[in-house]
Amino acid sequence: MRHDDPRTDGSHLVLIRMADAVAEAHPVTGMSFHRSWRVAKDKVLSTKANGRNLALQLQGDIWVTVARSRVAEVRRWLSST
Repeated sequence: MRHDDPRTDGSHLVLIRMADAVAEAHPVTGMSFHRSWRVAKDKVLSTKANGRNLALQLQGDIWVTVARSRVAEVRRWLSST
């Protein structure tokens, strides 16, 4: 599924399956940590833990919750070089 929606301000909204978007972004590296989110490591400004939950702060003061099943993997990814 792909849908391109041109906007009057010159921007475009493109709806695409996540797997297809990731394939098109190759070789840009990043991690998918929740259903509709994939981010490059250098865009993570900070993290906030609350019990078993983890949230990532991205540029623009956007906070995104990490899926519980991915928390350990995301922590390892963030701590790797």
